[in-house]
This record gives sequence, structure tokens and C-alpha cells, in this order.
Amino acid sequence: MNRPRFIDEFMSYIAQIINGKCRLEKDKFWVYYSKYQKLIVDIFTENFGKMKSYKKEDVAHQIFLKKIKSAKVYSKYTIIAITESLERIKSGIVNCYEQDDCDTLIGVLRLLSDLLFDSLIFFNKSNLFYKSEKIEFGVSKSNSISSSDAYSASMKLFKEVVNRNSSEIVAIRYTSIFLIRQSIELKIKNVLGIVNITDQNGEAIPIKQKIFVEFIKDNSDKITFPIDYKVMEKIYEWTNLYIHHGIFDSIWVIDWAYIMLAELFKPHIDDTIINLLKQVELPIDGGVLQKLQGVNPSQGKSIVFNIYGSIKIDKEFYKTQMISLLKEKISQNKRIDVKDIRISVIKPECMLI
Repeated sequence: MNRPRFIDEFMSYIAQIINGKCRLEKDKFWVYYSKYQKLIVDIFTENFGKMKSYKKEDVAHQIFLKKIKSAKVYSKYTIIAITESLERIKSGIVNCYEQDDCDTLIGVLRLLSDLLFDSLIFFNKSNLFYKSEKIEFGVSKSNSISSSDAYSASMKLFKEVVNRNSSEIVAIRYTSIFLIRQSIELKIKNVLGIVNITDQNGEAIPIKQKIFVEFIKDNSDKITFPIDYKVMEKIYEWTNLYIHHGIFDSIWVIDWAYIMLAELFKPHIDDTIINLLKQVELPIDGGVLQKLQGVNPSQGKSIVFNIYGSIKIDKEFYKTQMISLLKEKISQNKRIDVKDIRISVIKPECMLI
């Protein structure tokens, strides 16, 4: 093996902190962290040249592939993804340390430990080189969970009792993939204000996610969508592997799913209000913004904060055309007469403008 000794020392040190055997010593921790960060940069440089910045969408398109077409391209973008995920975790550790938030810190350190191990496994399988030798870091692990762990994890979640040292903690963490999938499905349905779609007998009509997505795309002149459709669809398909087969991906891939979907769930905040709050030194948080909703001192009444404002739909289109067009879309795909489709609606998870 050509695995540097400091890696084992670093992982052992993190384990000691997690298990309460020692406290995090800032200087010691960042020495180890910097060494690992440098290792990743060195591997990238040796195999691909100087590391540079890439658009998040470009990285996401490469790491959420159903089938890898080029191992070299995949490895290149995976290392970039690992590097950026490490930086996000680093920020979390710094915040926890500065706020003396020990409970949250342990969770973030567990995440870091898993990411380190996952990255070692990736390098071990990558056929890349380190110091002119093919990487042989000598690590491996199973990337699937058992039915027993999944069942036990579901009970722990139901009872809201999670033991970080229990075997089912792996299943509990990766259950987040289920919720990523559900959040996409609910957002795309709820943004149109849809509660349920039934036939004239009240029986539910099963609608595939892609029909709603296609409908939003078809009406892009009336609906403002904040993220790359293709990235969202790749993430949606990526969730299948864990949901249906219990096979989970590396930590950084899950991290990137959250990063790429974040804009879909961000509220609308008017720039005028943000500037005003900064001037009077008030916190820019949901509580303050909720109170100011609908009030803009400089321009009269306008929407200054909307929890569902990431997606914007033309108000007139929504009220007069959307439901009839959606029925036509469904009838084309499901071969059902438009007259037999019943759509019940509520207030949409969007901002009508």
C-alpha cells in the first residue's frame, strides 16, 4: 500500500473526538485537514494538471451519471466534487467550534470521517497515480444496507431515538436520499397547486414526475424555474439505486444533491428589504421578513418575502389557463378524455406575479 500514514492518524484522531476520548484541538486538527486537502490536490495535479474552478452544473452532470462513459472524466470531476464537499464540511466544523456547539460538531465530524473513508475507497478504485505509483490505498467497505438495518432505522426515526454508535446509523443517514426524492416530487406537484388528480369516479390517476416537469418546460415563458432541469432529473433518477436496491453512493454525491437542489427551495427576498435591514442592523431572518411581507417602504406594497418564491408563475396564466392545459397534457400521456380528469388544487408553492 502507498497510503500516507497521516491519513490513519487523522481518522483515528477524529474517531477519538467523536467517541468523547478527547476534545478537538484546533491547530492539530487543521494540520491533519490541510495535509489531506493537499493530498487530493496533488493527486489531481499529477493526473489532470492544475486544478481550476468549474461550474457546479458541469460537475453535477458528471457525478450523477447512470452509466460512466469515460472513467478519466468521471474521476476528474469526482475529485473536484470531493474537494468542494470537504470545504463545505470544513465551514460547518469552524462554525460549530466557534459557537462551542459540541452536539452538532460530533455530527459534522462523523460526516467528515465518512467522506474521508469514501474518498479513500474512490482513489483505491480509480486507477489514478500518486507519486508516480498507481494508487493502492488498501481500503474497502460494503455500499449496501441489509433489510434488517433499514427496518431498524425506520423504527428509530419513528420514535425519534437515534444512537450514533448503532449499526443502523448508516441506514438512517442514507434515508436522506428518500427525502431528497420526495422533496423533488412534492415541489414539482405542489408548485402547480395540485392536491390530487382523479378520474370521474374519484379513482387516483397515477402521474409520472416527468409529465409535470415537461408541463413546466412547455410553459417556460410563464413559469420561471431556478435550476437546470437536466441536473434535477439526473438527481431524481440517481435516488432509484438506494430506494429500490439499498445501494448507497459516496457522501459527497449526496452533499452535491443538496447543493444543486438548494435554489429550488430558497425563498424570495426583495433586495430593497435586505439593504434596509442591513442599514438598521436588523437580522435578515425569516421572522423579520415574515412581518415585513407585503410592505416595501420605498415602493409601496409589493412582495418582499415569500417562502415559496424560488419559482414564479404568471398570475393570469395560473388562474385562467394552467389547469385546462395540464388536463390536455395528462390526457395526451395517459390516453384519458380531458372531461374525465378531475384536478383538485390548493394554494401553490410558488410566487404568483
